[in-house]
Amino acid sequence: MRKVRLILYGLIPVVALLGLAAWWLGPDRAVRIVEDATAVSVGGPFEMLDHRGQAVTEQVLLGYHTLIYFGYTGCPDVCPTELNTMAQAIDTLPPKQVARVQPVFVTVDPERDTVAVLGAYVAAFHPRMIGLTGTAEQIAAMKKAYRVYSRSLEKDDDGAYLVDHSTFIFLIGPDGRFLELLRPQLSIEEMADRVRRRLG
Repeated sequence: MRKVRLILYGLIPVVALLGLAAWWLGPDRAVRIVEDATAVSVGGPFEMLDHRGQAVTEQVLLGYHTLIYFGYTGCPDVCPTELNTMAQAIDTLPPKQVARVQPVFVTVDPERDTVAVLGAYVAAFHPRMIGLTGTAEQIAAMKKAYRVYSRSLEKDDDGAYLVDHSTFIFLIGPDGRFLELLRPQLSIEEMADRVRRRLG
């Protein structure tokens, strides 16, 4: 048993180096590593409110290739940048393909991101984008299902605060299964190409 443990411990740095090498060799290979490791356990059922105040579940996404981003409307830079890239990448696709892609923004800050706030926010990026909010418990459950991290930082004297959070975009298939993790700061062309290849 001790020999087995020693072998396993010895493999840890090797696996880490392989992952690092794959990342530097190209995002496609790095994403495949993540996909192979998490495809079985990413995503799943949820109960939320959309940006129109309607109760929705994961069923609303079935039949579409869905791009899901977790963030918050008060985010000063990363969120609007990634959502803008997502929206423009979708709009570079042929019209028939655009209709098969559903962009989704999930707030990790339900205290401030009400239905009304979300409605105005997602409309600024794409007319088909769905905004999702809910109770703290509902948000926590969806974050857990998608393995998303977020943490509200300390409030300033005015009560304002930032939220530290994951910045990947999840590409989910029309059957609800996780397909691919899109790393932050992809170009519009790169993201469109990733989605186009999945659409076939």
